[in-house]
Amino acid sequence: MPVLEHLDFSIEENQVIAIPYLAKVGLSGSGKSTLLNLLLRLYEPSSGQIYIDGFPLKELDIRWLRQNIGYVAQESHLFHMDIKSNIKYGCPGNIKQEDIERAAKRAYAHDFISSLPNGYETLVDDNVLSGGQKQRIALARAILRDPVIMILDEATSALDSESENYIQESLYALKDESKTRTIIIIAHRLSTAKAADKIFMGDHEELMLKDGLYAKLNKIQADTLT
Repeated sequence: MPVLEHLDFSIEENQVIAIPYLAKVGLSGSGKSTLLNLLLRLYEPSSGQIYIDGFPLKELDIRWLRQNIGYVAQESHLFHMDIKSNIKYGCPGNIKQEDIERAAKRAYAHDFISSLPNGYETLVDDNVLSGGQKQRIALARAILRDPVIMILDEATSALDSESENYIQESLYALKDESKTRTIIIIAHRLSTAKAADKIFMGDHEELMLKDGLYAKLNKIQADTLT
């Protein structure tokens, strides 16, 4: 049985696209994971095509694809090495300390890293830091790689609102600086989706005016917070 059918949409460069994660408010099985796996080419579509810059995804060199897509998952994992090495892991070329710190600042991680006894030289693994701290290091790693496409799969779900807002501003700055970067966000909070250039499918004002499912879910989350 097909998981996704009759799906046809385009994402332009230099946009932030949000896909609300509806399972958190009672709707699961919407195909979010399948869509991500197709974009990352972990799955191949049984029919239809996915294109990047007009080229079929399946015809692109898989090494090029891995180098040009940055992916940050909700469950961020750290390697048993110092923070500096964790951030620059997988980055080609000569990475300088100032590059690492710049990426950490963009990910709102520099201050907490600097407060550790050994700073960026602090040895970590999955059991040393909090979920929010690990997410910020994973974001810094993705930012440092400077990919053309960034996919954030609930990558800020463990952060407080202040930290998440700061990172949102940084992501928009990254997009505006490159003029060619596309950022796809799986949004745990609908407030995150609201800030996107486009919400799959539409934008915040348009979807609220339609008074459909998105508007109802927005009201549910707003009522929960009040």
